[in-house]
Amino acid sequence: MSHGVVIKLLQVQLKENVNLKLKKENIMLKNISKKIALVAFAIVLTGCANSNFSHNYLMRGQVVSSSTDNMGFC
Repeated sequence: MSHGVVIKLLQVQLKENVNLKLKKENIMLKNISKKIALVAFAIVLTGCANSNFSHNYLMRGQVVSSSTDNMGFC
């Protein structure tokens, strides 16, 4: 093979490797973003656990307490 062909093949291989690495980094970024969003949602949800919003919308119909003769709903 001539040097020009070898150089061209190496350039193509390098470009493919760079594209593959960028795809992997993009997937990792998406996964990290999803985890950050999930943690942020959990913090917000626990932060408003005792607020009127959570009792009016999130916990509607949930059993809060129960005993043999009484049951409390939200």
